[in-house]
Amino acid sequence: MVRLFISSNWQTQKKWQGAIALSDGVRATLQAAADETVRRSWDEAESKSNEFLQKARDEGIEVIELSPEQITSAAKIAHETE
Repeated sequence: MVRLFISSNWQTQKKWQGAIALSDGVRATLQAAADETVRRSWDEAESKSNEFLQKARDEGIEVIELSPEQITSAAKIAHETE
């Protein structure tokens, strides 16, 4: 089963990032913090999605979940028609 989640992502411009005088240790710490924040965000999104789907099922709503192959096919169509 595949679910799609929207999560924030951390981005910086290479030019800006390269202009800041930081040690490798500080850069590694900042990267680890960003990675952990994104991981927690995805975990929270998945938890909320699971809760929502269960509430929908409890109310008698049929939930149809796409297979990974169906998601890939739909994404290909969407990208081709953007």
